[in-house]
Amino acid sequence: MQKIKYKITIPILRQSFLAYGLLIISIISKKHEAISERFDIYNHQFEIFPGNFDQKLINYCQRKKITVTAYSPLNKGRMIKNPNIKKIAEAASVNPAQLILAWLLGKGIIVIPKAESYEHLLENFQADKVKLSREIIKALDDFGSTF
Repeated sequence: MQKIKYKITIPILRQSFLAYGLLIISIISKKHEAISERFDIYNHQFEIFPGNFDQKLINYCQRKKITVTAYSPLNKGRMIKNPNIKKIAEAASVNPAQLILAWLLGKGIIVIPKAESYEHLLENFQADKVKLSREIIKALDDFGSTF
């Protein structure tokens, strides 16, 4: 098997043609399995945020030693405006962005949030210091089904 290493900005070879960017796979497991057997995949990037969390795919990636990156972990800013997320964040004594980022980081997921200001960027960096209770983690895990 040919080893292919890539980053977001480096072209990767997929099948017999050149594709640019990071290999983004949000397809059924059989196709994912076929691709991962043919190529060495190091990272899988897809949208992950409370209510849009594919635990089965994340588990698969982690079993295969494929890092997972949460693209748009704040759902383009919508999650930080969500009243239920705000309530959970208040209970955790953090802001909504820190809450979501800490939740994802605690699951071993890489996060790449957009920050609209230097202040937001600094706040986002504080997420790795946030410790969430089991109750708060459960509330975020169940977010789509409970809210």
